[in-house]
Amino acid sequence: MVKLAVIQSGQQHSKMRLRLATALATVALALVGSAVSTATTLIEVPTATTVSNVSVTSGKAGTVRVFVDSDTRPILETDAARVELAFPSLRHVGGAFFVLDASAALVGVQAPHLETVAGDMAFANLPGLERIAVPELRSVDENLLLRLLPWLADVAFPRLLAVSRTLAVDSCGALETIELTALRTIGLHLDLNLLKQLSALVLPQLRETRYDFLVRNCRRVAIIDAPLLRLVGEDLVIDGLPELTTLELPRLERVGEDCEVVQCLSLPALSLPRLMSVTEDLELRFNPRLRSVHLPRLQSVGEDVQIENEDRLLAFDAPVLCTIGEDLEVVASRTLSTLRLPALRLLGGDLLVASCASLEAIELPALQEVQGSVSVYNNRVLMSVDLARVVSILGAGLEPRGRDDVLDGIFVFAFNDKLPTLTLPALRRLGVGATLILENAALQSLAFPALRELAFRRTRAAPVFAVVDNPELVSIVLNAGTPEPARFNLNAGNDADICPTSPDVHPGDCPQDSWFCAQCGLGGDLGATQAQALLRLALCSGGSAGNNADSVIDSGDGVDGPDADADEGGSDSWLRAFCAGVGACAPEAPRAGQYEAWIDAHGCLDLSLMLGGAATAAGSVTLSPGDTRGVGVGVIKCVVAGATLSRIDGCLSIIHSNAERIDLSGLRSIEQSLLVEGNARLRVLRAPQLRAVEKGELDLAYNGGIGADFFVELPAFQKAPIGVRIAFNLGGMSLVLSQLGKGKSSVGTVIIAYNRGLLTVDLLALSRAPEIFIAGNDQNVAINMPSLRHVFAGDLAIASSSALQRVAAPRLERVHEDLELFFLASLPSLELPKLVAVEEDAKVHACAALMSLALGSLSAVGEDVELYDCWSLHVVDLSALTRVEEDFEAYLLHSLPMLSLPTLVSIGEDLICFGNPSLRRLLAPRLRVVAAREGGGMLIENNAKLQQFGLPSLRVLGNRTARLCPRERRGAPSQNIIGAEQTCDGSAFVELYSGATRVPAAGQRPLVVAHHSSLRDFQLGRSSMSGVALRTNVWVDFNADLAHLSLGLDGTGSLLDAAYFFARRDPGVAGFAPLPLSAPLLQREVASASSAFCVAASKPRYATTVPAPGLREELCNATLRCDYELATGDGRCSLERVPFMCAVGDPQGCTDAYYLYARENAFDFEENAVYLAAAPQFSAFRLPMRPPTGASVRCIA
Repeated sequence: MVKLAVIQSGQQHSKMRLRLATALATVALALVGSAVSTATTLIEVPTATTVSNVSVTSGKAGTVRVFVDSDTRPILETDAARVELAFPSLRHVGGAFFVLDASAALVGVQAPHLETVAGDMAFANLPGLERIAVPELRSVDENLLLRLLPWLADVAFPRLLAVSRTLAVDSCGALETIELTALRTIGLHLDLNLLKQLSALVLPQLRETRYDFLVRNCRRVAIIDAPLLRLVGEDLVIDGLPELTTLELPRLERVGEDCEVVQCLSLPALSLPRLMSVTEDLELRFNPRLRSVHLPRLQSVGEDVQIENEDRLLAFDAPVLCTIGEDLEVVASRTLSTLRLPALRLLGGDLLVASCASLEAIELPALQEVQGSVSVYNNRVLMSVDLARVVSILGAGLEPRGRDDVLDGIFVFAFNDKLPTLTLPALRRLGVGATLILENAALQSLAFPALRELAFRRTRAAPVFAVVDNPELVSIVLNAGTPEPARFNLNAGNDADICPTSPDVHPGDCPQDSWFCAQCGLGGDLGATQAQALLRLALCSGGSAGNNADSVIDSGDGVDGPDADADEGGSDSWLRAFCAGVGACAPEAPRAGQYEAWIDAHGCLDLSLMLGGAATAAGSVTLSPGDTRGVGVGVIKCVVAGATLSRIDGCLSIIHSNAERIDLSGLRSIEQSLLVEGNARLRVLRAPQLRAVEKGELDLAYNGGIGADFFVELPAFQKAPIGVRIAFNLGGMSLVLSQLGKGKSSVGTVIIAYNRGLLTVDLLALSRAPEIFIAGNDQNVAINMPSLRHVFAGDLAIASSSALQRVAAPRLERVHEDLELFFLASLPSLELPKLVAVEEDAKVHACAALMSLALGSLSAVGEDVELYDCWSLHVVDLSALTRVEEDFEAYLLHSLPMLSLPTLVSIGEDLICFGNPSLRRLLAPRLRVVAAREGGGMLIENNAKLQQFGLPSLRVLGNRTARLCPRERRGAPSQNIIGAEQTCDGSAFVELYSGATRVPAAGQRPLVVAHHSSLRDFQLGRSSMSGVALRTNVWVDFNADLAHLSLGLDGTGSLLDAAYFFARRDPGVAGFAPLPLSAPLLQREVASASSAFCVAASKPRYATTVPAPGLREELCNATLRCDYELATGDGRCSLERVPFMCAVGDPQGCTDAYYLYARENAFDFEENAVYLAAAPQFSAFRLPMRPPTGASVRCIA
C-alpha cells in the first residue's frame, strides 16, 4: 500500500484546500511497480480534535471531496483510483458526519480516535466502500445509517454505547457481520433490512430500544440474541428470516406496540419467559417449523392476538394471559390440538377460530366478556368448547359501523363436523346481528339457558337467529325470557323431532307465549337458503358496511370473495373456496385393495393402482398423516399418477409426507383444488399435462428444505379460478408456470411469496387477475408479466427482495386497488408505460437502488400517491397525472433534483414534500385545488436546495373539516407533551415545528413552509385573476433566505376559517422579522382569526450544550391590534414567560412529540424511515434509561 500523508502547516484547524492531482498519484504509485492497479492511497485529513461537521462526497469527474465545518470549499479533493480517508486527530463532531454518494474510488474511512457524533452519522450510496473503522466511537446523538454499501463485508462498533435516534442498516449486499458488543440504548429504532449475507445479530448489552426493534428480509440470519433487552418501546418485528433457528430475548418484559414473528421458515420454538405485556398486536404467522410458543408471564395484549398458518404448531402456552384488547384469531394452524388460555377474562374484540385441522378443544374457562363477534368454523375434529363463564357477547366490537342496516357482529358455529354439544350456561346478552349455527354434522345439543337479551350496541338493525342444517341436533335449550328475534329458524335441516325448550319448565314442554314454541315441527320465518346466504355474508365480508343484511335475506344471495388481502399470504384456503362458491373437498374416492398393492416397481405410491385403474377418481384423493385408509405417508418416497389416472373429481391433497418426488404425468384436470403442503423432503413436483383445477386453487406451500433444489414444473397449467398460492417453499426453487391464464382461462388471486430460492417469476400468458402479490422471494432477480393488462379486484404488490433487478409489465393498464413496491434493495428502474389508472394507492417506497420511476401514462389515482425513502431516485415521470383523490407525498428522496407534475390539476387532500436534500424545483403549473376534500393542507419542509416553489394556477387550498385521529396511541409516552389531549388537526404539527405551546385546535392541517436554507420565492395562485381561497391555517417559518411570499390573497382571494396566520424569517438567525406579504386583504381577513400562541425566540442547535432562553417571544395574542400588527409587519407583540414544549434536558419529550403528532396525526409519515434532514428539535439526545412498565399489569377477577 502506498501511504500519502497530507501535512498541514500553521494551525491545524486552518482551512486549506488540497488538490492531489492525477499526475502526483501516478508518480507515487509508479514507485511500487506493476502492482499499482490494486494499491490503495491512504490520505490523512487534517482536522482539529473537535469540529462542527464532516462531509465526504463526490466532486466532478469522480473525485472524492472532504468538507469540514460547513465550509463551502473542500478541505481536500483527490482523484486517486482507490483511496482510504483517515481522520487521525478527530475526536468529537458537533454536528453530522456524512459520507454520502462518493465515487467508487473511496474504499475506506477510518477515524481511529473518534468518540462522539452529536448529529447524524451516515455512510450511504458508496459503491466502492470496503472498510469503516471507528473503534473508539461511543455515541451518536441522532441517526446512525449504513445503506447501499455493496462491498462492505464487516463493520464493528465495539465501544458504541448509545444511538439516540435510529440505527439503520439496509441494502448492504455483502455485509456478513455487525459488531455492537457494547451497545446499551437505542433512542428510536433498530432497523436491519435487506442484508442478504448477514448471519447473526448479537447484542449482548442492549437494554432497550425506545421505539422499534426490526429485523426483516435477512435471508441468512440464523441467530438473534439480545440477552439483556428489557423494553421495546413500540414494535418488535422479526420478519422474513428463512434460516432463523434461534431467537433469544430472555429478559424482554414489555413491547410497547406490536410483537410480530412472521415468515421465519426454520424457527422451531419461541420462548419469551419474562414478557408481561404487548400494548398492541401479538402476531405469529407463517412460521412453518414453529412447534411451541412459551409466554409464561404474558398478562395483557392491548390489541390482537393472531396465530395464523402455523403449520406445525403443537402448543401455545400463555397461562396468565388475562386481557386481549381486541381480537383473538387462530386460523389455519394445522397441527394445534388445543387452544387453552385458562386466565383470559376479557376479549375486547372478536373470537375467531377457523380451519384448524387438528383442533379438538377450545378451552377459555375464565372468559367472561367478548366485546366483538364469535366465529368458530371449519374445525373438522373439534370436540369440545369451554365458554362456561361467558356472560355477554356484544357483537359490534371496537369499530363503529357507518350504517344502521348492516350486519352488526356475528355469532357463528359452522362446519365443525365432530362437535357434539355447544353450551354457554352463563350467557345473558347476545348483541350480534346474526346468530348462525349451521352445518355442524355431529351437533346434538345447543344450550343458552341464561340468555335474556338480544340487543345491539350501535345499530337499529333487527337480529337474526338461525340454527339450521345440523342433522343430528335434537335439543335446543333457550331461556324463557329470551326475546324474539326479527327473523329466525330453529328447525330446518335439524333432526325431525327437534323441539326447543327452556330450563325453567318441565323437559319437553314449551313455555307459554314463547316465540320458540312455534318451532316444533315448523321452519320459522327465515328460510334455510337465506340463513346460508347470511353465513356467506358473515364469513366473506365480516358483515362490514356496504353489505345490507336485509337485502341478503330478501334475495338469498351472498357476497363474493373473502374480506382479506393477498399480502396476508392467503391465510385460509377453505375460506377462499367457500367465498368463491366452491364447497369443501368432495368425499374420498373409493380405493382398491391395500397399501402394499399401490406401490409400483420403483417404490412409488401409484395413484392409478390405488384407484383400481380408474381414469377418473370419483372424489378426492388425500395423502396426509391423518389418513386412516392404510396409507403410511411417513414411508412414501415418491408419488406418481400412474398409467390410467387423468382426472380427479375432487381435491388432490398431499400433505406432510416424506415424498421426495411427485410426478403427476398423465393427469389433465382436477375438479377442485391441488394442495401440496408441508412436504419437507420434496425435490420435484411435475404435472406436465395438468391444465386446470376447474373450481379451486393451486396451493403449493411449506415444501422443500434449505440447501436442496426444488423443481416445480407445470408447463400446461392455465386455470385456477380461486387462485394460485406458491409460498414459503425452501431450497433452490425453479418454477415453470408459463401458461397460467392463457386465453380466457380464469385465474384468482396470485400469491408467489417467501420462496427462499426462487430465481425468476415468469407469468407469460397472464393477462388479468383479481390480485397479485409477489414478495419475499429473496433470490428472485426478475418478474416477467408481458401480457398483464388488468388487476381487476385488488392490489398489485411487489415487495421484500434483496436481489430483484427487473419488473416487466409493459401492457399493464389498470390496478383496481393499490399498486405498491417496497423493500426492493437492487431494483434500478421501474417502467409501466401503459398504466393509466390506480384506483386506490400508488406507493413506491424503501427501494434504495431505484434510480428511475416511469409512469408516463398514469392519469388518475383514487387515493394516495406515496413516493418516499428511495435514496437513489433521480428521475420521476408522472407527466400525465391529472388527479389524485387523496394525498400526494414525496419525501426522503435523497437524490431527486426535480419533481415535475405538468398536468396535475387536483389533489384531494394533502400535498407533502419534505426531507429531499437535492430537490431544487417542484413544478405543478396547472394545479388548481389542494385539500378540498377534508381539512388537509400543504407541508413543504426541509428541502435544503429548494429555491423556488410556485403553484401559479392554485385556486383552493384547504377545507373547513378535519379528520379525527385514526386511533389512540395506547401506551405511547405523553407525559412530556403539551397539548397531548388535542385532536389530530394540525395545530400540534405547528407546535412541533415552532416550539409553540398554545396553538389552538384549529380544525385543519395547515399550510407549513419550514426549514429551507435556499428557498427565496414561494408563490400560490400567481396566474389566478380571482385569487386563492385559502381555507386553512398558515405557518411559514425557518426559511433563512425567503424574500418573497405570495399566498394568492390579492384580488378576490380570501383567508377563511384560519385560527392563525404567521410568517417570519428564520428566528435562529435573525430573530423576529416579518416578511413582505402580497396580501392586501390580509389585514381585514385575519381579524376574525385571532388566537394566542407562543414560540421560542431561538432554537438551540444542540439541546445538550445550549441553555434554555428565559423568555419566549409571544408573537400573537388575542387582541385584534396584535394580529393586525403581526400581519402587516408594523409592530411587535409582548413577551411572556412560558414553558418549553420540549424542554432542554428532556429530549425524549421532543422525540415523543415528533412521533406522536407529526408522524401519525398531523400528516401521514412513516415511522421507520431515517430522516437525516430533520430539524434538531426532533432529536433525542443522551437518553436516560426508562424502566419497563409491564409489571404494572394486573388481572382482576
